[in-house]
Amino acid sequence: MKFFIYALTGLTVTQGGTGVLNLVDISPKMDKMSENRQDNFKEYEAMNRAALTFGTKIRQSYFDGKSGYTTWSGTGKDSKNYLYRTKMNSSLSGPTQEVAYTKNPGSRKATPIDFLDKTIFFGNDSTSYYFNKSGISKFEWKNSSYSNYGLVGGLGGILGGVGGVLGGVGGILGGVVGLLVPTPPKEQPVTGEEIKTIEVYNRSVKDAVYNPEDHSITYSTLDDNNQDWIITKYYENEKRSEVLASGTNNGLYPILAVEENSKDTYFTVNGMVSVYRDNSKKSELITQLSDTRQAYDVFVDSQGMYIGTSGSSDTSAQAHDNETIKNANPKTFYIDRINDSVIEDSQGDGYIRGVQWVNDITKYVMYDSKTIVQSNSYQNSSYTIDGTYKNENLTQEYHTTPRYSGMFDYGVMYQADETYKTVTAKGKPTTGWGQVNRVFNDKFQETLRASNLVGSSGLDWSLGSNGEVYVWYNEGKKPNLTLSANSYISKVLLTEQDSENPIQNGVVYNKTNEKNQFWEVQIPDAHANKGYDLYVQFFDEEKQPNNVITSLIRLRPTDNAKIDLAAEENSIKNEIKPSNNTKQSEILAALTKVTGTKITDNDVTINLDKKANYNNSGEIEIKALVSSRLVMNEQKIEIPHLIYDISKIIFKRFDNNKTEEDYKKEIINQIVNDSKIDNETQLTEQQVTAETEISVKLPQPGANGSITIKAKSDATHLTGGQEIVIPAVEAIDLSTLNFSDKVLTNNSSDKEIIDMVNEVIKSQNSTATISIGQNDIIIERKNPAKVGQDGFITIKASPSSVKISNSNTIKISKLKYDLTNFKIDDASNLIDKTEIIRRLNLITGLGNVNDSDFDFTLHQSSVSQTGIITIKAKPTSEWLEKEANITVPMTYNLAEQDLFKYTESNEQKEFVFYQSTTEEDVIEYLQDKKGWKNITKNDIELKPSAGEEGKIRIVSKNVSVVGSSITENNEQYVEVNVKVDRKNISEIVKSPIDIGRVDVSKIKGNTNEILIKSLKEVIMDASKEKINNQSIDYTQLHIKLIDRYNFEIVANQNSEAYSGAIQGSYYLQYDIFNYENDFSNGIFINEEDKNDLDKLKAALFSQYSNLFIYWGELKISIEEQTGNLVLEGNETKSLYSGKLIIKVNSTQDLGEIIKVSDENVAKEEFNENGLIAIIKKENQSIQWDEVDIKVLITGDKAQVQIEPKQDSKIYTGKATLNFTKKVNSNNNENAQSENNIPAHKKTKILLWVLAAVNIMAIAIAAVFVKNKKKDEE
Repeated sequence: MKFFIYALTGLTVTQGGTGVLNLVDISPKMDKMSENRQDNFKEYEAMNRAALTFGTKIRQSYFDGKSGYTTWSGTGKDSKNYLYRTKMNSSLSGPTQEVAYTKNPGSRKATPIDFLDKTIFFGNDSTSYYFNKSGISKFEWKNSSYSNYGLVGGLGGILGGVGGVLGGVGGILGGVVGLLVPTPPKEQPVTGEEIKTIEVYNRSVKDAVYNPEDHSITYSTLDDNNQDWIITKYYENEKRSEVLASGTNNGLYPILAVEENSKDTYFTVNGMVSVYRDNSKKSELITQLSDTRQAYDVFVDSQGMYIGTSGSSDTSAQAHDNETIKNANPKTFYIDRINDSVIEDSQGDGYIRGVQWVNDITKYVMYDSKTIVQSNSYQNSSYTIDGTYKNENLTQEYHTTPRYSGMFDYGVMYQADETYKTVTAKGKPTTGWGQVNRVFNDKFQETLRASNLVGSSGLDWSLGSNGEVYVWYNEGKKPNLTLSANSYISKVLLTEQDSENPIQNGVVYNKTNEKNQFWEVQIPDAHANKGYDLYVQFFDEEKQPNNVITSLIRLRPTDNAKIDLAAEENSIKNEIKPSNNTKQSEILAALTKVTGTKITDNDVTINLDKKANYNNSGEIEIKALVSSRLVMNEQKIEIPHLIYDISKIIFKRFDNNKTEEDYKKEIINQIVNDSKIDNETQLTEQQVTAETEISVKLPQPGANGSITIKAKSDATHLTGGQEIVIPAVEAIDLSTLNFSDKVLTNNSSDKEIIDMVNEVIKSQNSTATISIGQNDIIIERKNPAKVGQDGFITIKASPSSVKISNSNTIKISKLKYDLTNFKIDDASNLIDKTEIIRRLNLITGLGNVNDSDFDFTLHQSSVSQTGIITIKAKPTSEWLEKEANITVPMTYNLAEQDLFKYTESNEQKEFVFYQSTTEEDVIEYLQDKKGWKNITKNDIELKPSAGEEGKIRIVSKNVSVVGSSITENNEQYVEVNVKVDRKNISEIVKSPIDIGRVDVSKIKGNTNEILIKSLKEVIMDASKEKINNQSIDYTQLHIKLIDRYNFEIVANQNSEAYSGAIQGSYYLQYDIFNYENDFSNGIFINEEDKNDLDKLKAALFSQYSNLFIYWGELKISIEEQTGNLVLEGNETKSLYSGKLIIKVNSTQDLGEIIKVSDENVAKEEFNENGLIAIIKKENQSIQWDEVDIKVLITGDKAQVQIEPKQDSKIYTGKATLNFTKKVNSNNNENAQSENNIPAHKKTKILLWVLAAVNIMAIAIAAVFVKNKKKDEE
């Protein structure tokens, strides 16, 4: 199908005078450019959805698909790492940015959590979980109100929720050009509670996962000697733990993963990929990777597993952030769920960072530099997002290579330190510099998310194997598909299937109220022969020159929607190896693969009860549920009858005193018994006898015997074979020996063990004369003793030995904990014996240490010397040995030099004491600025100075925590100067002030910063006049802008006279009549549409889209006598005052109005797209969807003809433009020429869809961009 997507019209949303969305119906008109443009249309691709910055680099992140929250960490003030979370604002105007605050003990003030060296592993709408080496913590967000605080994302909340991306197109069609630049949203502190959920000692937490299915935290730890690892599962609600697995792998440790809707835990260590099954409480080995290096991430979904490995032993968030893992040759392996096959991934860059499903339809497999997207289950819907791609229209320079930084609002983010392009408040091109996160969303998924196909009250629908959408309904109750206007959609069009023909009334714009407006789209009849094609156009800054991207939804009749499971092409028999152990998850994965549709247990029942045995085959029955919208009928897969593998049986030991026939009968009986399933006989003696060959060599004194058994070549029930050793006559049976009174250690040598065995043989067999050697015995050391846990050594007879037979185990007594390894990172004078007992019992293997196990001594530290804690094990202790000597740091010193001086934002500051300063004020300062975390209000008090006025004395009440090198009468203290209390400025000016209208024409400046400064000066001058108090020293006060309507007069931090703030209000206003010259040509519209206000607005917005005007701040009406448009401020405090009349015209002659300034075109622009872009750039008022453009290029000459479409009533005539290719282009001359073009004609749209902006710059820009003639002259 050839279709002119770039001229997509259909229904277009614009903003009305009240800032709400109104309907504009522009009939679809095709043109002959469709053949040239359709080749560029991609059905599946990503849209450049957002450019975000948060004032800091995102160092790690976790996205929760259920709540939509992104939990992340970054550098906050004072260069500390903070915990943040972000979500799309409820008005879709931009991101929130919340930072986690807690209150320190003894402090009234909440401060941000110090997030240094912590790794986030889960976060939802209420709680964030993270770990460091010492344990696992969670932060509970208590007072979150993200949708209500002063967000400055987009333009929402600044101009009354108008502009920006509200409604998807308000800012686009409303003429907001270049205002949304990557500036941080307002940071909102959220005070909550940080809880240390799990604490470990003498071990390090290496990884952790949270499972919402059973509210559990599973974590892996490694001991401080980098030897033993343990996987522990902690049930948060039940406050209990269980060990899932443990082992030793030369310093390697497990990386964990959980699967959605499952309680199982997956883990990888030393290349071994395993799963701990919750129902059986056992671990299963899935497969062994060829790469045995340390895993750094594991992801599990319904299709398989992704495992990242590298040469880095550090897998923390810091190792990702500082590129340690990136530089350690990372690789990614994929394990197919169907058959556990392993491949080294070649689609990505080798460094996997995440796997995310959106609405169970779209899959993002995210790598450090790119993302592989599977838009839906259609095999050909896969494509790649290049995260390092540089868009020259948006980015001037990357200072760091873009890297994966997480997900935001269901799109993938790539972050770089970059210089980005923007404009000043006056519309002049400029640049900014910062950490920018560019967000990419799958356009198919974005269409679904804007529709009523997803959500709690979504339509009943299904997805076909080729990406078709089937909407199901009961006869007579046919619903409509709806697309919300509160989205990024700009246009909608419905056509017949595979056709250019639009559906009459196929799309209708509707609303239930001003906040809930939407397109209603027809769906095809269930029994129709053909369906519909729904084209949905989104704004996308990257797509030039139109800034739009179009999604296609194939709506199809439901009669032929279901996949026939009985059809041969949908059989999974060639995808799986059916067996009694085939799992339901493997079958669902195979069905999804062969059908191209994601099949779940909501669609089919799978019967695995009919098991195969050695005589009969089994069967897997897959039957479609009647309620399924995806599948019908059933299929059955045969499970071949079982074949017994003789080589895998472990035969019981054979005595050395039987006959040949006895041995044959015993070996046959063992096979028969081993083949039983659920205690039911499977193989019979007759079958085993008939299908095997058995030869026996009887044992002799000093010589072993043997039994050789193998399946016959024509056997149907058995296969394989093996040789079994029969111990020599008179060989000592190791299993009969008693080693209970023998003691071994982990370090016992082979010689010591052999000597012990010989000693036991002699002591327990008086007639034995043998002595075994190294060649007679196999020693296995798989279970060494650990702290608090017995171990054992296994001894086995060597197959070649004629002296001994069978095996036995020898116990190794549990180890005592070596106190020399005991560390206390936060040693202080407050540590007591009870705390030592608590910490010792956190060590793996301990748990029963008490007061009787050790002696405790504390020599306290002081301000002048360190102390020491001595912990010495008692000889009688069952758990401890040796002793620990731990240094206690010197106590806090009130007389410390420059204690009340600090640096903030590279500026030296001082804590000033006033007469009203309290102990709490001092405590908060010392905790926050000096890091004295252990000090509380019980540790100091303020007293008048004993010797000098104007001073106070800070006295220690608890010298165990804080003291001073200044002492008097056994009182440790420091004296500080005190100033007279400052006057709260709100006590001088007792009521809020309202300065009323601020005339924007009084605000001067050429940059955003200067304009803001000027605005503050104007507000301050007006405030002085309003307050009318000559005694106030305004040099000690400053203006703080709250939003477009409110401000504060705030005391300077170093003010010696004032504290507090005065509340004030104002509003900005500009006379709309100042735009008279810009509208001198009026607007042009079809004659019959002159009285349709909505269509007049659409014409106004599109023909004057280059103006910096906030249409939502204007009341737009039709003048009765003339039919012209009237623009007026829509309320008293509107951004605009006055009135402006815009002439309404019927038609224009294209030959008279379309012009270009230079017919000589540079070589790189001398092509169809380049020529059209030049014409459009210099003729922005033309409604290009009303004209046909033909381009004819012959050698170095080109002619462009522009004519009205056949049914156009706006334009007449014909424009013919001739161009010549420049032989030698001079870039400098071109640049100079361009600089002579007025700014509002040359500024490219730089609408950063989700970014935040400086709140005042926006308001000022709206009125200043056209008031700049003097600047340009």
